[in-house]
Amino acid sequence: MSERKVLRTEYTGYYYFPIPTGLDLDDDTIVESYYVKWDKLHITLVNGNKMEIGIGFESPMETKRPNTQEVLEAEDCPVDDEEFDKADELLEQAKD
Repeated sequence: MSERKVLRTEYTGYYYFPIPTGLDLDDDTIVESYYVKWDKLHITLVNGNKMEIGIGFESPMETKRPNTQEVLEAEDCPVDDEEFDKADELLEQAKD
């Protein structure tokens, strides 16, 4: 099993947001809150730093708020390694 996970959000279709490697969105000792709005995953860490992670392309549909969302293992999801690398870099910057 990989450490990489994604947040799948449902609108009229699904979008997958790469979660920084090893970050547990439900760990309240690290993550204060997270939400999705306008095709961006917004994460606030307990240290007050914030991250915005995009879906990697321009959305053709209304994406203000998803109907549902869930964290999944990344292995079978359409997110490439480059998007995970960007998410990992954002987390490193936000930890400082």
